[in-house]
Amino acid sequence: MIGGNLATWRAEIAYLKHVKRCEIEPRIQAYYHLAGTMHHSKQHNPNSYEAKRLFHEYKNAMDDLDEINNEISETNKMIQEYCRQLDKIHNKAKN
Repeated sequence: MIGGNLATWRAEIAYLKHVKRCEIEPRIQAYYHLAGTMHHSKQHNPNSYEAKRLFHEYKNAMDDLDEINNEISETNKMIQEYCRQLDKIHNKAKN
């Protein structure tokens, strides 16, 4: 089951990177572009419902990005720790 755990964690990292690259980053770029377009409008009101909602959606997308980055980092740390433990066990069995 050693290889199964590593494969599962690596698949999780690959999936998270896919979600980050294909869902969250394009959403952030779209919100950023929309905010820039709204800002240059003569009728832009920063206190309007739309502007506030856009700001909250942008903030939520940035929070999602931070969460995914943290999850990727934690999973990488788990893999490293697991490999260290396997090396220790292997070295004990060898000696």
